[in-house]
Amino acid sequence: MGRLLLITSLAVVLTGCASISEDQCVAGNWEALGFKDGSNGASASRVSNYADKCAEYSVSVNTPLYLKGHEQGVQRYCTGPRGFNTGEQGSSFNQVCSGFADYEAGFEEGYVAYEIEQRHQKLHANYDDALADYEDVKLRLNGGDLEVEERKRLGRKLRRLERELESLEYEFERYESAHDLTCNY
Repeated sequence: MGRLLLITSLAVVLTGCASISEDQCVAGNWEALGFKDGSNGASASRVSNYADKCAEYSVSVNTPLYLKGHEQGVQRYCTGPRGFNTGEQGSSFNQVCSGFADYEAGFEEGYVAYEIEQRHQKLHANYDDALADYEDVKLRLNGGDLEVEERKRLGRKLRRLERELESLEYEFERYESAHDLTCNY
């Protein structure tokens, strides 16, 4: 039952993206609908979904008007700042904006910022993991009741982790300095 509900919900979501009511088909405000879709970064191919749906109501879509409005909307959508935000979030390049130099440049710059932040977080996580291992070994060494060989092994591991922490800290600081970052963690 739950699976059927999930499939039904998914179908509603997928068709809801380009859904159009009978009243909207009859009203036929195609240029405004195209503008709205374009302003939201939607593909012009939505017009074929509208045409299919409106055909059920015996209404034809004015595709040239829709495409005219869509093009105007896309010009509003495909800006440099929008491209930057899309890239910075790690989202995919919106193909609707192919050929818009400002969007493409903004996207590339934003995606570089995204990659820098991802690497920064990874370095921080690596340091945190090594620090947790170090603290764990230190606790075990101070816990007593260890055989001589185990104490030696843990001592070697502790020294190795100290060197690893120093190396990671150095790498982390160099990365932050090179990319003008500060630790916000």
